[in-house]
This record gives sequence, C-alpha cells and structure tokens, in this order.
Amino acid sequence: FRGISDKESLDLALLALSITNTKGTFFVTKKEILEYPDRIEKILSYGNEIGNGGVTANSNILNKSAEEVAKEIYEVDKMLKDRGIYTNAYMSGFGYSDSEIREAVSAVRDIEGLGKYELITYTKAPIISKYEGEDSDYILNDYLNPDIYTSLSKGEIVYFRLDSGLVDKNVIYKLMTEITFKYVKYGYAKVYN
Repeated sequence: FRGISDKESLDLALLALSITNTKGTFFVTKKEILEYPDRIEKILSYGNEIGNGGVTANSNILNKSAEEVAKEIYEVDKMLKDRGIYTNAYMSGFGYSDSEIREAVSAVRDIEGLGKYELITYTKAPIISKYEGEDSDYILNDYLNPDIYTSLSKGEIVYFRLDSGLVDKNVIYKLMTEITFKYVKYGYAKVYN
C-alpha cells in the first residue's frame, strides 16, 4: 500500500485487512512520516508492516541518479528507526524499478544497518485510471477475469494506492476483500459439464 494521506481509504483498508485476517505493508514517504505519525502507529497497531517509501513518491524518481535514490532510502530509513520502526523493504513511487533504483538498493546494502534492503514492486495493481468511476465488480471481472485468473500465484503482490482518487473509497475496500476471498483464500473453481 501507498498513500496514507487519505484517512478514510486507510481506515477502510485496515478494516478490510482485519476482516480478511491478512496483513499488508504500507510504504511511507518522508512527508508522510512527518505529517501522519498517528496513522503510522495505527497501521502498526493492527499488526501490519511499515516499509520505506523514500522521499520522491512520483515518476520524478526516474530522473534521479542511483546516489540520489540511495540517499532517499537512507534518509527515510533513519527517520523510521528514530521512531522504532525497522524495515528492509523499499518501494519507489509507483513501484518503479529501473537500473538506477536497483543500483541504489544494491548500494545501500553496503551501509551498516541497511544490509538486508530489498526492492519491492508489484505484480497486480487494480487501481488504475482505466477504472475511474467503475464499481468493484466491474474492475474485478475486467482486471482479474475469472476465465483467465482462477487465483493469484504464490508470491504475487497486489498494490493499492489509497490516495489515488480514481475510485470510490469503498471500491478499494470491496476489491481488497473480494480479491482475498476469491483469488487467495479459495480461488475460483471451474465447473465443467
């Protein structure tokens, strides 16, 4: 998850995680650490993880050198550790993973205390502009068509940007619960005559 600035979406996401008895990783930026410490504590109180979201949370990350990205990772890691939060997961804005970003994550592993950092990206992201204004049933059937996807595969990561504003906040909640029950816990069972 990214985008904890939208409190209503965050609360609904935490509710969906509780109802489905699942956990998530919320990647927070420097700005979010400074502005929303109470929301970060709430995420942790629900048993979820906080990941390093860096400083640059948009496509401008692609214009940065490996050294600049590494500095961002280090800066946010220090801010998290100052609050007693330890992570080894970094996700750049929008989950980008170009060569500079991969090099930056590799470089920070040489810094004492950051040796186990991993670059995280995602395999599925159902909150995209194509679905602006659509309901969860439409998104689910179009994005994860049950004729093609009967379940998520082991290791797949579904990414939700909570502050995207593209869909109704309740749609995110419904997508989270439906994906968990239909594509993770049970999977679609095909019945053939």
